[in-house]
Amino acid sequence: MYPATYIWRVNPRHQVGYYTTFFWGPDNGQFSAENYYGAHPYPDGVYAPTGTTHKWELSIYGNDFVNDAGGSSTQVVYGAWKTQALRVFDNGVNKVHEFYWDLPNTSRVIRVVLDRSYGTTAGSDAALNFGDAPWAVGTERLSGILRGIQIYSASLSVAEILSEVNQPLSTPSGASSVWYMNINPTPSDISDKSGRGHHPTWVGGGRPALWVGP
Repeated sequence: MYPATYIWRVNPRHQVGYYTTFFWGPDNGQFSAENYYGAHPYPDGVYAPTGTTHKWELSIYGNDFVNDAGGSSTQVVYGAWKTQALRVFDNGVNKVHEFYWDLPNTSRVIRVVLDRSYGTTAGSDAALNFGDAPWAVGTERLSGILRGIQIYSASLSVAEILSEVNQPLSTPSGASSVWYMNINPTPSDISDKSGRGHHPTWVGGGRPALWVGP
């Protein structure tokens, strides 16, 4: 769970309510406010399942953080590509979580700092889930296009993240810590291209269509 860096590209389509880019957390069908994190669009409104507009959020500790550290609006623009990254690490005092939601603009970041005890009791059922929530399979699916997935078992610096965005495995830290990579996943090929052999599997019968476009 810590340290880690995630890089991805997403083009969200409009939908009502929740939708998931990815979660790291329990894969047992039960939601827990502990030992998870994720980054997605989050619906506006008092009753989120019916929200019709969204903000980018860092979901963690049972909360949905949508405020940018620099005061920028995190309102989601539908039909537009975003390159994003999440890095999480223990700085010796706290657990730090930084969601860069509009790269290469590194000033646009949602930052959440928690007690160092957070995430220290992750269970053996923990998993990465892309495109859906493990505790609500089929009801929080991503409406959009997702590609360019790069996962590292280290907290890369901001400069290293930008370099890895432009050219995967271009930094010594990135090359040594890459855990999964598939720049152009398809419905028939989500295999790990990093050489580490961390091949994912589909869950359930839902499958995306193949996207072809700019």
